[in-house]
Amino acid sequence: MYIYYKRFFVAVWGIKRATFRGSLSVGKFEMKIIGEVIVFVCLIVGSQGQWLDEHCGSGGSTSCPWLAAIYIWDPQKWETYFHCTGTLITDRFILTHAIPNTRIGYIFARLGATYDDAPTSQWYTTESLTMHPNFENNGKHIKNDISLIKLNRKAEFNALISPICLFHSKSQNQKQLQRQIADSTLEFTFSGWTKPFFTSNSKVLKSTMVVRLNPQLCSNAIEDPLEWNQICGETDSDELCFRNSGGPLEMVINKWGKNESVLLGILSYGTGSCGDPDVFTDILSHSDWIASIVRDQ
Repeated sequence: MYIYYKRFFVAVWGIKRATFRGSLSVGKFEMKIIGEVIVFVCLIVGSQGQWLDEHCGSGGSTSCPWLAAIYIWDPQKWETYFHCTGTLITDRFILTHAIPNTRIGYIFARLGATYDDAPTSQWYTTESLTMHPNFENNGKHIKNDISLIKLNRKAEFNALISPICLFHSKSQNQKQLQRQIADSTLEFTFSGWTKPFFTSNSKVLKSTMVVRLNPQLCSNAIEDPLEWNQICGETDSDELCFRNSGGPLEMVINKWGKNESVLLGILSYGTGSCGDPDVFTDILSHSDWIASIVRDQ
């Protein structure tokens, strides 16, 4: 407990300092402190009842055990092709971007792999696909780019397969704290699949840091207005430009003494050029909709 109290006083000092200087002028360091103390208070005040799945997380056993590769069957070519990335959120559901105009039986998910043809891979067929009812795509601007894939059976959890943590609570106080945590996070981790060599068809799991961008600056850069339930970010890495829509945007918190990742966004779209800003669907703004699908089925 001494460690927690020590972190608490340091964090409170950071908040007082940030308040004195003004919320719009605080630097990255102070904002990080604000995020940390909010996480701390949130976990201490009520650890139970703030997760979609209380047993989420990897326990630090491996990196990205929730990452899924989504494949679609092409009946004309008589083969499956890699379509996008997804994130396991329970033992039956994968969260990804919207997948319109696709038959349920043509969608497959692979879990437990860090590279193509890994012997640890587990393959699943799809029982249902639920897209957000307000999904829109006019060819450039995309809204509510999110869907849920229900697997045909429960995922077999192990060191390489486990669900990521998602904030969800019925308490308005908890929801406000969770929103403050998400909005004060300036740096994230994004994970997806990349080709290690330009001529290679194989894919390996990679992660990179993403920095949050000011919404107005982002809108100007991509020449498209940002929605209130979207996050804009950029990275210096050009390794993850290969069809990673639906990939997870994560932050790390301390859950029961272990560092765990929390899903805050999924990749929606960008300009199509590596190095340009990308737009992510804000997951917290859709948490009630996600919970209604997951718990009703």
